Amino acid sequence: MKKQLTFLIGISICFVSCNFSEKEKKTETKITESIVEEKNKKIVEEQRKENYQFVENDSIAHFWQSELKSLTKNFADFKIKTKIKQNDHDETQTDTIKTLTYDKSVIEVYSTDGFYAVWSANIKNSELPIWSYVKVGMKKYQLEKTLANRLKSDTIRLGNLEQTSVFEFYFSDGELDQVKFEGYVD
Repeated sequence: MKKQLTFLIGISICFVSCNFSEKEKKTETKITESIVEEKNKKIVEEQRKENYQFVENDSIAHFWQSELKSLTKNFADFKIKTKIKQNDHDETQTDTIKTLTYDKSVIEVYSTDGFYAVWSANIKNSELPIWSYVKVGMKKYQLEKTLANRLKSDTIRLGNLEQTSVFEFYFSDGELDQVKFEGYVD
């Protein structure tokens, strides 16, 4: 009887430890998979940035920047976080940095006494009305028509010659899936 009880306890311990070990392996696998997935995303993002086509067009870049600025003032569905800090160049002025989010999209705005500018944007939603004719989900040939320029890459940078204000358009399978903007604010 003691032998049978000892044998059953031994099997139970073995079963529990094997089960625990299996759960541990699953957890390690999930963590490893998420780390690998994150690294792959970063590699793809770096490749997209390196293999771009630059289109110089001051007038369109300026117009689109104005439209983006209007959007930040008029689109009511943004969630807004505000950060206030002292101006680095003039102690009498206060800087305001607003982070506007809408679903997966984020826009950062900088303002100070009498000055308001879009600092950066990362647009991933087709519902966000940046421009009526350029938005996430559009086909690459449509942007070609708008720019009157043959697009040879899946990453298009559009801006002024100095590239101080730049729009980046990321295409996947011929469809726009992300628009980024980097503006210059001193």
